[in-house]
Amino acid sequence: MLLTALGNNIEQLGNKGIDEKYIHKLQNDNALFAAYDEEIDKLKVDFKTKALRAKIKMSEIKKQIQEAKSIVRLNIDKSRWREFGIYGNK
Repeated sequence: MLLTALGNNIEQLGNKGIDEKYIHKLQNDNALFAAYDEEIDKLKVDFKTKALRAKIKMSEIKKQIQEAKSIVRLNIDKSRWREFGIYGNK
C-alpha cells in the first residue's frame, strides 16, 4: 500500500528524497525480508520436528540404559556394579 502510494506521488516526494531508486530499494528490502521471514518459519518447523525426534530418542536411550542396568544387577556381582555406573541398590 505504502509503496504504491509512494510510486503514485513520486513527483511530489522526489525533492524530499523519495525517488525511483528509494522506492526500488524499499521494494527489494521488503521482498528480502519476506524471504527471510519465510525461511525462519521453515527453520522453526524443522527445529520443532528435530527437537521432538531428539526427545523421543532420549526416551529410548533411557529405557535401554534401565534395561541394561537391570540385566547387570541380575547377572553381575554387586561388588562390580560400579564398573557399569551403578552406585546403589536401585
